[in-house]
Amino acid sequence: MHHAPLWVLCVPVNPARLATPPPVPRLHRVLVATDLSERADTALRQAYGLLGEGGEVHLCTVLEGAPDAGERRQLEDALKARVPASASALGIHTVVHVLEGDSV
Repeated sequence: MHHAPLWVLCVPVNPARLATPPPVPRLHRVLVATDLSERADTALRQAYGLLGEGGEVHLCTVLEGAPDAGERRQLEDALKARVPASASALGIHTVVHVLEGDSV
């Protein structure tokens, strides 16, 4: 360092910070958008895994245009069917949303 062609800044490390790593943040809510495909189902299971015990998953899908009551109920049922069986035992609450949108 004495012969470095540039100025060198040395920052001492606080040993207490090294001894105690920062805590892993705990997630309480996760939003999962799905197109109801197998790939989306894989991501959905990962989302539930992020919560550990407790928490809430907002599971949503977007339908182009305005669904009638029957379509909406059918999509809500399809979303509920994708909730992992273990979610309830882990205390994870699921809220399903059928949203209306335009194709982009």
